[in-house]
Amino acid sequence: MWTLDLLLMAAMVDELRWLHWAKTKAGAKGRDAPKPIPRPGIEPAETKVVGSTSTPLDRARDRYTVKRRPAA
Repeated sequence: MWTLDLLLMAAMVDELRWLHWAKTKAGAKGRDAPKPIPRPGIEPAETKVVGSTSTPLDRARDRYTVKRRPAA
């Protein structure tokens, strides 16, 4: 088991890594967040992949194009 000082140091490192990441371009867009240091006895959260297939661009355009009435 980790001692209190090791847990606190890991928490500080996690926070510093997050603060550094938040100032990057990836952080501004909310992607590639740093993973926390693994702690003993705590299982990492599983990440689920949602929508593993992509939609072709022409099909997406057809689906999301706003239909407008013709000008009078």
